Amino acid sequence: MKNLGNIEADFEQQLDQIRGISDVHEETQEFVLGFVDGFKNSLLVSLNDPSKKEFDKMRTQIERIKDHKKIKEKYNIIYSQSLVLLVSAFESAMNEVFKFIINEKSSLISWPVDKKKIQIDVSELGDETTTPGDLVLKAFKENVNFQNPDSTLRFCSEYLKLGIPFSELSQLKFFFMLRHVVAHNGSKVDTQLIGSAKNADRSIPRKGSLVEVRDHDYLEADRLVRSFFSSIVSAVKQKIDNDPYLG
Repeated sequence: MKNLGNIEADFEQQLDQIRGISDVHEETQEFVLGFVDGFKNSLLVSLNDPSKKEFDKMRTQIERIKDHKKIKEKYNIIYSQSLVLLVSAFESAMNEVFKFIINEKSSLISWPVDKKKIQIDVSELGDETTTPGDLVLKAFKENVNFQNPDSTLRFCSEYLKLGIPFSELSQLKFFFMLRHVVAHNGSKVDTQLIGSAKNADRSIPRKGSLVEVRDHDYLEADRLVRSFFSSIVSAVKQKIDNDPYLG
């Protein structure tokens, strides 16, 4: 059974793997430039001054290849889909946190009166890998959406009695909404994204235009999601440590 430390480590590893997708360009570029520089400096190669200038020009073009229009369009897709994977990884990790609490620290949950009774599909009890946490999570899904920061914070507040301070919430919500537009609206800017951008004090895109997710956007989203999840896990750990009946 996973504990919170395992869940957090798995989450970090998954985000590192997603980041590896976007790092392919830098790794490939570094390899190619290393080959080019090695060739230029080889004792077997003798270049006159005009050839050296042409060689340096070619090297500069390799360095700037990411700015080529067609290449840039492909990287927009890579960063957009990486953002989708990022939020999916967060949702999956939060599901694991929920199941851990149900399976190992069920007294941590403070069930609201109207949520004390939930319907569980007993047909799944025959699966030996199914835990109470799996069953409760499936029955509980309509009450919380971990792909939404506000819903996640509401879950922490109502069910765990935890206040999660997060100073960059408006920025985080913008990237979650950006992910929603990419995944469900064909990457076309809608009213919700415009409102989210305004709240985050970001440049407001034109409605109906296609969003562009650049490397700096993805890296900022990656940082924010890691920080948000870490804040939640730290708060849960602290509550467990401070309660002798939960530790």
